[in-house]
Amino acid sequence: MHPPACVPALPQIRKNSEALMQMLERLDVHKRPDFEPWIPIDLEMNKETRDRIFAKAGERVTPLVFIDDEFVGGYDKLVEMNESGELRRRLEY
Repeated sequence: MHPPACVPALPQIRKNSEALMQMLERLDVHKRPDFEPWIPIDLEMNKETRDRIFAKAGERVTPLVFIDDEFVGGYDKLVEMNESGELRRRLEY
């Protein structure tokens, strides 16, 4: 499980990232045996590294969430998935 990535400098993205982390913590994501710590993406980070992460996702939205090494979406998509129950199903291991 790769946690959300964010651009901490932008207030709305920071707010969405914090809300997403809280939602994922309520789903006990941090208790998965394959959990990896949250990895923030900052606009000031190495451009090559940042671009590689965006390329893997196939889009440049933040926060980014990967589950089992597959990009599943950003904040809005994960809120949708959570409301429909799809997120809990995807997080089962």
